[in-house]
Amino acid sequence: MITKGYIRIKQLNRRKVEYILTPRGFSEKMRKSVRYTLKTINSIGTIKKCLHEVLKELYDQEFEKILLF
Repeated sequence: MITKGYIRIKQLNRRKVEYILTPRGFSEKMRKSVRYTLKTINSIGTIKKCLHEVLKELYDQEFEKILLF
């Protein structure tokens, strides 16, 4: 991460180190966060579509009760 320029290290004392996110690191973190969020939204849409298809199929078969856990 340091060699890619995403973070800088600041030695506070012998035992403590501070990691500082650089502008390039912040940009990369933001890019990954957006990609993760879009992937999650897409997954929720896919699950919703599949659930709708299963419930419609059960409804068409005239099931009286459907329990979801």
